Amino acid sequence: MNIWVIAIGEPLPISGNNDRLHRCGLLNKILAEKGHEVVWWSSTFNHFSKQHIFNENTIIQINSNLELQLLNGRAYNKNISFARIRNHIEISKQFKEVASKYNVPDKIFCAFPAIELAYEATIYAKKNEVPFIIDARDMWPDIFLNASPPFFRPFIKIFLAKYYSMTSYIFSNANIITGITDGFVDWAITYTDRNRSSNDKAFYLGYPSDDFEDKLILEAWDSWEKMGISKNDFIISYVGALTENKIDIDIIFNVAESLIVNKNIKFVLAGEGDQKEKYKAIIKQRSLQNIILPGWINKYQIRSLLQNSSFGLVPLRDRKDYIISIPNKPIEYLANSLPIISYLPGELKKLIEKESIGFIYKDESDFINIINNIEDNDLNIMKKRCRALYKRKFDSRLVYNQFADFIEKV
Repeated sequence: MNIWVIAIGEPLPISGNNDRLHRCGLLNKILAEKGHEVVWWSSTFNHFSKQHIFNENTIIQINSNLELQLLNGRAYNKNISFARIRNHIEISKQFKEVASKYNVPDKIFCAFPAIELAYEATIYAKKNEVPFIIDARDMWPDIFLNASPPFFRPFIKIFLAKYYSMTSYIFSNANIITGITDGFVDWAITYTDRNRSSNDKAFYLGYPSDDFEDKLILEAWDSWEKMGISKNDFIISYVGALTENKIDIDIIFNVAESLIVNKNIKFVLAGEGDQKEKYKAIIKQRSLQNIILPGWINKYQIRSLLQNSSFGLVPLRDRKDYIISIPNKPIEYLANSLPIISYLPGELKKLIEKESIGFIYKDESDFINIINNIEDNDLNIMKKRCRALYKRKFDSRLVYNQFADFIEKV
């Protein structure tokens, strides 16, 4: 079967990439292993490093069954910016032009967002009568409206009217809607005039456990020791975007300040984002030597850090898209047998409490009590539960084999 997979903003399986594959990268690998001919339509621009991998449309043959068709769009420095919108528009135009030169595929699987690219993919699928599966993984454009002050929302909705119309067109014309949770599938269905069918299914985000070399994990730990971190420290780690519209970091700064007398407690906030320099300035101003801000780290540094941490931190804001989601980062923590400490209500909270794999904090006092009162034995028991839950629900081979079977047979 010839399958097109359309998704930008994910790490690519190309030489020099030291980031782990995400949802489509892992799914494509399995589809190709099953003998399908897969064309992955993605971008020449690396969303994480904010740099171009190539400066023009580029085709890369990964193996006999997997081809990358990389579309070129201009660079952007901020995730929320007009430059990013221009990038998405340019990529969608490139898709429209280049796709017309390809043989029509048997099926199309498309990530949502980006809205512009998904919209052009929907038009193509409808015109050529190709079965079309749309995968809801972010609540665009709703999240932009919800992030605005209430007074401005009517005006913002007018500004976003085109994107609401495009979103309705995409979901209404999809043959099947999938999503990262049932909540996302249900949200997508609200943009259609039909009820959810038995074929509209949720598939969790999956995380690979076998994509690492032990030697490189050990070598990666050296970089943490150079930053003053010891394996004997009580490490609380966050790996993700340093962006205020996503995370509430003020509580973490206050907790770190309260616990600074304990030299063994270390907070690692790893990643890039719009607020990174601001956070660095706050840390310096408040002399928070127990917070390490390493910036971007590769998959081996992440692995070595999480394997030696006591808790994985999820300081996500209580936005609706996070509340109905089980985000990627908690799953990554589970894969590394790492208990979760989180502020987020909703699906993640239910999972943490049901499976006894961590704690929910309401404020900084709550957070401090959790850290001060946790026993080593309780932590070790939770670590075993985390690993067992990961193997049961979130192992990428399990999740994406099921997903690939679904795409084949549906």
